[in-house]
Amino acid sequence: MIAATLLMAIAAIESEALHRRTRRGDPVPQLAVLHVGRFAVAGVLLATMWVVGP
Repeated sequence: MIAATLLMAIAAIESEALHRRTRRGDPVPQLAVLHVGRFAVAGVLLATMWVVGP
C-alpha cells in the first residue's frame, strides 16, 4: 500500500507541475503526460491488488 501511495503522490506532483506549465503557456510534451498517467495507473493497480488480496 505504501508503494501505491507513493506512485499516486508522484503522479499528483507531476500533474500539478504540468498544469502550471500549461497555465504559463509553455508547451507540454505528450510524453510527459503519458508519464504521469503511467504513475497514476500503476498506483491504482497496486491499491486494487492490495484491497482484493492474493
